[in-house]
Amino acid sequence: MREATPPLPAGDRADSPQLVLRDGTVASVRLSSVTDHDAIRRFFHELSPESRRNRFFSAAEPPDPVIDRMADSSDASKAVTLMVHRLRSDDLRPVAIASYIAVSPTVAEVAFAVDDTFQGRGCGTALLERLAALATRAGFDRFRASTLADNHAMLEVFRDSGFEIRSKTNAGVVDLQLTLEASPDNVRSSESRERLATAHSLAPLLAPNAVAVIGASRSPTNSGRRVFDAI
Repeated sequence: MREATPPLPAGDRADSPQLVLRDGTVASVRLSSVTDHDAIRRFFHELSPESRRNRFFSAAEPPDPVIDRMADSSDASKAVTLMVHRLRSDDLRPVAIASYIAVSPTVAEVAFAVDDTFQGRGCGTALLERLAALATRAGFDRFRASTLADNHAMLEVFRDSGFEIRSKTNAGVVDLQLTLEASPDNVRSSESRERLATAHSLAPLLAPNAVAVIGASRSPTNSGRRVFDAI
């Protein structure tokens, strides 16, 4: 018999097909493929103009060549896009998309977009960690990013990552460079986020809004009735 170590109730790993969000809920995550072109287009079409502006510096929807590039993760040395999916109205749809694109053999440009209703749940930070892991395997040692100075949510994602960051601001745009080598701050930030997500994922079990007792009867000697009375 082989002893197995079970994963945390909501543990997150860089290669896991599941992504644990800050509120303890779980979403699926995977690399993009050419068949995702229409889903990516729909995601950005339904994104608010403000969120599109934060992603592309313009409220306009991205052109086909940009979508084609996001839909191709076949070569990690050139570009990778991660897509987070959740079931919405009986349809599995992307709620966050994060990409890196090589600008040199060791540096890649990174950018994110998160559905307005899923912002603040830790999607961006978790995706940054996963992209960093994939980029490191592909030979990159730095990410660079440009974001609007008033895009506080995205700036917070980078600062909370724990990666060593250098930044400069010019004409309302913040240019950042992240060193992808793991640091003590990066490890502490990752472990703290995982503990928080795991604790939140247990909340429905430890503090439920409702409890169902199956098999209770009116007889006081019935075991189901005893459980019901105890609750």
